[in-house]
Amino acid sequence: MFGYITPTRKNLSKEDILKYRRFYCGICHDIRSGYGKKASVYLRYDMVFLALLLTDLYNEDIVISSEKCTIHPVKEHEYAGAYSIKYSADVNIILAYYALLDHVKDDGKDKKKLEMIQPFMESLKEKYPGKIRILEEKLAILDEGEKNNSREAESMAATFGEAIAPFFDYVENSFFSHSLLEIGSAIGRFSYLRDAYEDRAKDEKKGSYNPLIGLEDDEIGGMLLNAASDASVAFESLPLDDNINLLRNILYGGIWKRTKWKSGERNS
Repeated sequence: MFGYITPTRKNLSKEDILKYRRFYCGICHDIRSGYGKKASVYLRYDMVFLALLLTDLYNEDIVISSEKCTIHPVKEHEYAGAYSIKYSADVNIILAYYALLDHVKDDGKDKKKLEMIQPFMESLKEKYPGKIRILEEKLAILDEGEKNNSREAESMAATFGEAIAPFFDYVENSFFSHSLLEIGSAIGRFSYLRDAYEDRAKDEKKGSYNPLIGLEDDEIGGMLLNAASDASVAFESLPLDDNINLLRNILYGGIWKRTKWKSGERNS
């Protein structure tokens, strides 16, 4: 994921801002505890959305603790703990590993960062074999598409969505699985397209692969809106309550933050 699934804080209550911070710090705590202090640099906002969604959906008990850390060395701060928060920390490391693997393959960068995470992947593959198998299969399809300079942007985005979707369905074959897979797939599509849009000018200048090169902004905007709409429809089918205002803030507003269309249609 790319860190685009964030809240719009100016529209949140103080209570929701505190809740979001607790979840963010909770994932950070679990990453540091499970994978070392340096691994916390890979924390992405997308995982906070995932943790908020799953803890609410499955009515998990949230334990609030406090600690000092590298970022807050003087004053203790609160952080949330729950199974889905720890799960989201695991997912964060898995996705970071494959992103780094792609960087190393493309230009040889980030080898040391990759080596820092690599020792944990054997146990993570044992813990989440099916999800990681699908991720690897879909990433291989994307890699082939890039090699062939595929211009099928929607197809490439859909494949990335299929790679991400299983991680949203952490209680597999549950009553909520279909909706969670739909949300994960749509958010994956949105994130892929948003990242490609942000990098389009740079990639075109460098001659790097980008499926959006040559497309009009309105066409790209339509694909992004479709992905966001699909995520929203599936989201609204779920029985959420505790975190629903915060989740809606992210899904309907935050994901568009800092997106600037040349056409001037959206500038959040």
